[in-house]
Amino acid sequence: YQSGNTSQPHFVENLGNEATKYLAFIVDHYDAFPDAAAFLQAGRQDWHDPWPKDVLLRSWDWDRATQRGGMASLPTNAPCLVEDSAPLPPGGAPPPKAPPAGERCVALTEHCPRQMASIREVWPSVFQPELGPLPQRWLTHCCAQFVVTREAVQRHPRDFYR
Repeated sequence: YQSGNTSQPHFVENLGNEATKYLAFIVDHYDAFPDAAAFLQAGRQDWHDPWPKDVLLRSWDWDRATQRGGMASLPTNAPCLVEDSAPLPPGGAPPPKAPPAGERCVALTEHCPRQMASIREVWPSVFQPELGPLPQRWLTHCCAQFVVTREAVQRHPRDFYR
């Protein structure tokens, strides 16, 4: 799935960076989704990748996503981001001193993404019916590269991903 050439197979308009490509793959392969699928960016080694992707994937523990509830982030050289869905008081909240158990983060950074207002706006109608209320605070790994299991994908109906 790519956004670079409209005449090539699996062209997907680039909305939401990687998200539209990942969602298109899930929708297209929902019924025959593999046991686990790696979602990653196209470059062999981007600025945030500690190793070339082909090297990483050859040594990847493909059971890790299953052991982590259905999803595991790929390693990154970038800090993990602590996201807050509600505005913080002046001075903010301090980021945790360490990542939660089992998370692999080179550092933690408080993050205030410009898209949080949009997330708050659409959450009740788009995500809340499947995922529940918007969390106040959560940890996310940089750069949208992860492995997800078929079981995790199929916890939600195909229409959720459309």
